[in-house]
Amino acid sequence: MVIIEEEIKIKPFANKEGLVKFLNKLHAKKLYDVIEVDYYYQHPCRDFALTDEALRIRVVQGKSFSKYILTYKGPRLSKEGVKKREEIELSIEDPGKVDRLLSKLGFKKVATITKKRSYYRIQKCLVSIDEVKELGLFMEIECSSNEIKTILSKMDIRYIIEDRTYLEMILEKMTK
Repeated sequence: MVIIEEEIKIKPFANKEGLVKFLNKLHAKKLYDVIEVDYYYQHPCRDFALTDEALRIRVVQGKSFSKYILTYKGPRLSKEGVKKREEIELSIEDPGKVDRLLSKLGFKKVATITKKRSYYRIQKCLVSIDEVKELGLFMEIECSSNEIKTILSKMDIRYIIEDRTYLEMILEKMTK
């Protein structure tokens, strides 16, 4: 079964407290806070920047849990506004071993992205407030396009839609 992720990322003209206030108005349920560290890799024979793909190991640290995920993201099927792309995620036990395996296969680590992430649930939507090291504050909404549009229509905070991934933003910053 192919999983197609639908999400939007916005850059709000508000602080985290303003975003939390907005989510509370929508009766969002706070799930948990985590630190996520994403390690992105480049394929040895294919330029993921050109093919619009991504491969990462994500290390998630919560108050009472840790988890490790290997993720492949396929090319975006929709690049503006609500992004749609294939996503394959695998739980892994040892990110160090997976890093060594990828290295042995010729993959190169190209970027590390660290963020404090607060997860919320609004009906079927997963919403996160992200404080991304070196990039700032963002909010992501993941669910169907229609549900995303409904949430955005209720936004009482000014924002811009950010079509770039965190990886694209970090890589741009690294080349400046």
